[in-house]
Amino acid sequence: MVPSHMIDRSTSKHRDIFFERGIDEFGQSCWVMRRPPDQLSDIILSTNPLASLSSKVRAGTNRRRPYDPSAQADRSRTYDLFEDLVFRMLAYDPHERLKPMEALRHPFIVEVDQSERWPGGSAVDGAGSVTKG
Repeated sequence: MVPSHMIDRSTSKHRDIFFERGIDEFGQSCWVMRRPPDQLSDIILSTNPLASLSSKVRAGTNRRRPYDPSAQADRSRTYDLFEDLVFRMLAYDPHERLKPMEALRHPFIVEVDQSERWPGGSAVDGAGSVTKG
């Protein structure tokens, strides 16, 4: 959910297009997303955004593959790291969001097997610098 302090800081011109005041489950005033006129049901926000992201990322990964326990553990770690990277890059609050250089230093990027390189022979070193191979 978008943090209330961010919605409060926005101009009413923009805020009122997407949000309106509502009452939460505790009887407190809060911001809720406006429903587009052509949408019949309410927008239900995830209570666990990371779990929602994980279910989308891993959809279809349970297709039958040859069973290799070590490959399965590596694959699971790779998915965990990827989900963490995407989740942190998509944080609503810019103070919490990963900066580009932080993203380049994220384990999903850095822990690539040294034999793997980006197209064109470039790679990212441990300091997040792009190097030519």
